Amino acid sequence: MIQCELAQTHRQLGRINEAEQADRLAQELALQSSCSF
Repeated sequence: MIQCELAQTHRQLGRINEAEQADRLAQELALQSSCSF
């Protein structure tokens, strides 16, 4: 569950800074922790 929250945080930060990289990272974290947005 903590990984899910981290993935969401990465996605939010990505919208401010480097959207594509952070979104990609968030998706990878989501897959690893089997989360869905």
